[in-house]
This record gives sequence, C-alpha cells and structure tokens, in this order.
Amino acid sequence: MIAHLTLTAETVRPLLAAMEGLGREAEARRVSLLHDSGLVLAETGEDAHQDQGESGALAAGAFFAARHLASRLGEQSFNGLHYQGASRDFLLASAGPEALLLV
Repeated sequence: MIAHLTLTAETVRPLLAAMEGLGREAEARRVSLLHDSGLVLAETGEDAHQDQGESGALAAGAFFAARHLASRLGEQSFNGLHYQGASRDFLLASAGPEALLLV
C-alpha cells in the first residue's frame, strides 16, 4: 500500500499547535515530526535548534537500529527511546506507521 502525505496550511496548523503544546509541557527546546526516512515533516521550538536534516537522519537511524536490537533480544514491541545526558536529553518515539517524534 502506498500512502501519500499532503501537508497544507489548513492541515499543518493543528499539528503545529499540538507540537507547540507538547514542547511547552515538556519544556523542550524543539519538537520535530519526522518521516521514518529522517525527513523533517514539521518542527517547532527555538530556532537555534532547527534541524538542517542531519539530526532527522541520525534520529531515524538510531530509532530503527534500537528497534532492531530490541527485536533481536526478544522484545515483541518497541515504541521509542530516551537519552538523558548531563545537561540535555531527548525522546524519540514512534508517531504512527511512518513517522517519528523527536523531542
């Protein structure tokens, strides 16, 4: 099955509002919605943390590598991963069959 994603000003407005709400609630610097290929579909937050493509590609690769590792270790499902660093952290979670959420 081939699906086509169409984002228009009308359809993206509520999506961005929800992402902005999540960002405020999580006190996040940036919230990005990624296609599973790593392509940034939508993002909101501080401009200093705007993705130029590299982070989306790295995030998608990390997500699918971790999911595959979980599967090899016998896990039946994998929804995401969380990294906590000394001063920053991120959450990378599945957001549907072909999308990832990076917070």
